[in-house]
Amino acid sequence: MWRRRRDPLVAALLVLVPGAVAAQGLFVEGGLSWARGDYVYTRQTSGGGAAVGLAWSSRRFTARVTLPFFVRDTRLLTVSGEEPPEGVEDAVGTADYEGSVSDPLVQVYAQVLQARRTGIGLSASVKVPLVEAGYFGTGEWDVSVAASVSQFVGSATMLGLDVSYWRLGDMPDLDLQDTVTGTLTLGQAFGRAWTASLSFSGGRSAVAGYDDPWWAGLLVGRSFSRGIWGLTASIGLTDSAPDFTVGLVWRARLD
Repeated sequence: MWRRRRDPLVAALLVLVPGAVAAQGLFVEGGLSWARGDYVYTRQTSGGGAAVGLAWSSRRFTARVTLPFFVRDTRLLTVSGEEPPEGVEDAVGTADYEGSVSDPLVQVYAQVLQARRTGIGLSASVKVPLVEAGYFGTGEWDVSVAASVSQFVGSATMLGLDVSYWRLGDMPDLDLQDTVTGTLTLGQAFGRAWTASLSFSGGRSAVAGYDDPWWAGLLVGRSFSRGIWGLTASIGLTDSAPDFTVGLVWRARLD
C-alpha cells in the first residue's frame, strides 16, 4: 500500500483536552501538539495540531464542542518494504507542510458515580463531517462511546482506566476499521495545585494490515482558581505510533 501519510494526530489530539473537572461553569479549552516519527514509512516526518473549544460543566455533566486544526507533511512517502509506483520516486528534501481546520467534535460526559474513593464516567462523541474528504476529513460521521473508572489509593494517588470505541466512516479510497482504545493511568497529586500522571495506551489500528498503536505518556499539570493547564509528552512503542509527541493542554473559566 503506497499513499500519502494520513496524520495520526487526528485521534490523539482530541482526547488531550482535560475531561470534566470539579469546577462548574462555562470554559474555553484547547491544546497544541507536535509529533515526529517514521511510522510505517521509509523516512521520518513531522506533524502538528491544535484544538480550541467551548465546554459547559455542572457538578456531574459536561458538554463540549471542539474544533481541531492539523498540519501535515504533504510529500509522497513510500511504505517500508514496498516499491513506489513506476516513474514516481520516494520523497526527498525539505518537508512541505499543509494545514487545515478539520471536522468539529461534539461530546457529552456524565459522572455516573462519585463515591469517596471511586468515580465512574460515561461519554458519547460525534465527529461532524463538515470538511471535504481528504487528509483533514473523511467526509463521514464518526461516533464514539467511552467509559472511565478512577480509584484513589490513599489521599493523593489515583489509578484510572479509560476505554473508548469509535465507529469510523470510510474515506473515498480507504476503508477504515472501527477502533477500541484503552488507557491505564497512575496519577499523583503534589500539594493543592500540582499533579503528574503516567499512562500506558493502546488500541486497534484504523487501517487493516498495520500494527496496532501503543504508546506511553506523561502529563504534568497545574490547577488554578479559574482552570488548569498541563504539559504532555509521549513515546511510541510500536511503528504505527509517533516516535515522540509533546503538547500543551489548557482549560480556563469564562464566567
